[in-house]
Amino acid sequence: MSVSFFVLWIPQFTKEDPQILQQKLTPKVLRDNRNIEPLYVHAHILPESRNIILSYRIGNGSDNVLTFDYIRQDDRGFLIYKLELGDQQNDFLCTLLRTEMPNALYHYFKSFFHEHIFHDESEDSLLSPYYSVEPIDWDNVAVRNDIVERLIADYEVKFQGAIEEYSAIYNEIIEQLKGNKKILRLKSLMDELCEQEMNTLNERAYCEFLLRSFPLCIDVERKRKLRNAIKHLEMINLKLESSRNRVSASLGLHFSILGFWVGIAGITIGLITSLASLIYAVHQSKSSAKEEDQNMQVILNTIQQEAETTRQEEGLVLDKVQYINDRLDTLDYKVNKIQQKLKK
Repeated sequence: MSVSFFVLWIPQFTKEDPQILQQKLTPKVLRDNRNIEPLYVHAHILPESRNIILSYRIGNGSDNVLTFDYIRQDDRGFLIYKLELGDQQNDFLCTLLRTEMPNALYHYFKSFFHEHIFHDESEDSLLSPYYSVEPIDWDNVAVRNDIVERLIADYEVKFQGAIEEYSAIYNEIIEQLKGNKKILRLKSLMDELCEQEMNTLNERAYCEFLLRSFPLCIDVERKRKLRNAIKHLEMINLKLESSRNRVSASLGLHFSILGFWVGIAGITIGLITSLASLIYAVHQSKSSAKEEDQNMQVILNTIQQEAETTRQEEGLVLDKVQYINDRLDTLDYKVNKIQQKLKK
């Protein structure tokens, strides 16, 4: 018989006991790589005891059941569970659970208590549960700080990785935009990146809650580095928003000019049609030379009027171009001011 203890943190940003939001979870397939058999899981929680009953099957094997016994909880989002395993329970999941709880399973269990209101469901999957073979003394400050410190370390890794990933993608998009390469597709990618980055940035609320709730869990220098990483993400977000606005404005201008030239093409076709009709009428009427001169004058007047209309519409488009450029310059100025304030 072996006994394992796990501490699950339910991400939150206010002090309150974790509440059961759903008693049964949707069946899922957990599979980290294709070299192992898929793990089919289905879990429910008992409201009275808060014990978690996990039903699982590995590949085409038989069904199995594990019971995670509830020990206690904390109003800062922590839950402690215990798992007892017999000597005959030696499949790969039980073998893992004797030394750790897989992140995918922890992430699955969190759905009993957690809604992803600040971020996409996949965003907090990198957080790791705490494992121990000894009973966890939650009332011991040193033990609590050790547990929280590991979560803070996970956030540090996540934020630093996000800075590198998002910066690289953003710079690549900007370089391709300079060459006007598939601008519509790049605009779509920029929108997706903006959403992903905002999801990560919103997780600072959870991280800040941990820092406020456990002020002694990490030293001052690590707090400074963590908050600098958050500021860096905020600056990337500002740059991304600014660039996305420029691209949106450019696309709007592009389609306005396109519509303008389509209009010009329509006017030209109309002019040609009118000219052909007038010439045909002139020849058909067999009018006198004076009448022909008058008709030709009508043609010239029509062409001059249409040309003047074209020049006026072109002037309107150029005015719009100048207005948009002025607005973009103002936006760049504001973004630079904000970035300077953040650096201070």
